[in-house]
Amino acid sequence: MKRILGCTAVLVALLLALGGCDGAAEDVAEDAAQTAVTSEVAAPTQVFDAIPTDGPGESAALSMVPGALEQAKEMREAAGMEWPDLEGIEPILTAYVIAVDMSDQGALFEVRADGVPHNLYAYQRALDVASAVWAPTSQIGDARGLPQSDAEKAAVASVEAAIRDSFPDDAFSVAIYGYRFVYLAEGESVLTLEVGTDGAVFSAGD
Repeated sequence: MKRILGCTAVLVALLLALGGCDGAAEDVAEDAAQTAVTSEVAAPTQVFDAIPTDGPGESAALSMVPGALEQAKEMREAAGMEWPDLEGIEPILTAYVIAVDMSDQGALFEVRADGVPHNLYAYQRALDVASAVWAPTSQIGDARGLPQSDAEKAAVASVEAAIRDSFPDDAFSVAIYGYRFVYLAEGESVLTLEVGTDGAVFSAGD
């Protein structure tokens, strides 16, 4: 499956999917950049447990989906990908995308319905801060939101605890970066849509 990455933040998401941090960030990011400049990344492990959308942030993200679909369609068409038939299919919120900012470096992580933090697009592996690839925050973009619902707060706290465990003396911030919605047909994903807190689509794949 393919995930089409749009906007400046998305190239960084490809790097961040590999996972690194602080002192070694520049060397690791430089090496990763040589192989990660692409418009594709492996689709997430197929876990579609739904996260409730009745919280303020979640409901706001859900309300942005119709507009986001227009962006996603343009992205897929530009990449030569077909647009799936979404008639009668409602989007399911399946993950929070969490941004961690440390000094002038940032990284993205994900938390699904089980509340366990993982490196972005690496649900099949335990979170490994040491393998995260950090990139300049200016490249990641400005999408950031304060957690409001209990689920958002728990997701942010889980990532924060993992980062703090690895970097007990460093200052950093953790925020909601975006939301992953999945459209399912016969139990299979036909569209995975990731929308930032600013409403911009940063991924639209199968």
